[in-house]
Amino acid sequence: MSASVGLAIQCVGIFLVALLSISMRGSIKSASLKCWTRAWLSLSIALISLFVGFHVVPGHTLFYSIYFFGEYAFGLMFIGGCRYLASGVAMSHRCYSLLIPAALVALALPWLSNDFNDLFMVQATIMAVLFAARRFYLRT
Repeated sequence: MSASVGLAIQCVGIFLVALLSISMRGSIKSASLKCWTRAWLSLSIALISLFVGFHVVPGHTLFYSIYFFGEYAFGLMFIGGCRYLASGVAMSHRCYSLLIPAALVALALPWLSNDFNDLFMVQATIMAVLFAARRFYLRT
């Protein structure tokens, strides 16, 4: 199985989770579910952008930037939903303002290398730090 097929399967799977979350919001009113729905939608858009970026050579840096930003937004929204579920504290404007430096990193990252594998190592490190910070922040 090629990487494109695996990525396409992941895109479809995450998109279905996003649709499930959207449909659940009609019957379950929860700030956590609202954050998680946004998170899954962000990840869905990110993976679709990555898929397009792999297949569109000119302009792939734009799609990689969208992918990176979507991943950061996913992490932030997912952590926000967990935070609300654990402590009852909703995401504030201050939390959303963290997306500004994330956007700057996402815009700069594709210009560091022409090889996506190099970029992905940096991306994986950033996501690992994000989720490690979640562990400290939520103290779970």
